[in-house]
Amino acid sequence: RPTGRDSRPPGAWATRRGWVVLASVGYLACGWFLLAASAWTGGGLASSGTPGYLVLVVAAGLLLGTRATVITAAAIVLTGLGLALAGTFGVLPPPAFQNSPMSRWGDFAIYTGLIVDFQLMAARNLRVSESRYRSLVGRARDVIFTVSREGRITTLNPAFEAVTGLPAADW
Repeated sequence: RPTGRDSRPPGAWATRRGWVVLASVGYLACGWFLLAASAWTGGGLASSGTPGYLVLVVAAGLLLGTRATVITAAAIVLTGLGLALAGTFGVLPPPAFQNSPMSRWGDFAIYTGLIVDFQLMAARNLRVSESRYRSLVGRARDVIFTVSREGRITTLNPAFEAVTGLPAADW
């Protein structure tokens, strides 16, 4: 592996080191900043970047859960209110450019790519969490088991056999 500067994006670097939450928050914050800048220079809520805010809400839910979804949605609603007030009082600059159908398609493609990227990050987050769970349960010295709603034992960790001397397959 070459030494020197890592050429991967910071979010990928953080994710590969297990800092998935940090990477997720970073992606969401950068996305919000870029969309806010796009909306400010593109005519406020009428800009082509506005649907991207919805991508951020979906991404927050996929990556960080319900609380992050609510916080992200609140931040976006407040951002939208700020843009609406700025437009109402004439504070917004005139749009720096007019969006052609191809530029709107480009925005759509970027938003689609972001959703895919966030879903991949969410899948990695789930794999890391499942791996930690399996490792913790597998190394535990205490018996850990799960029971179905019908009252049947559905899983047993290796400690079951060590503690009871009974084969887990019989249960």
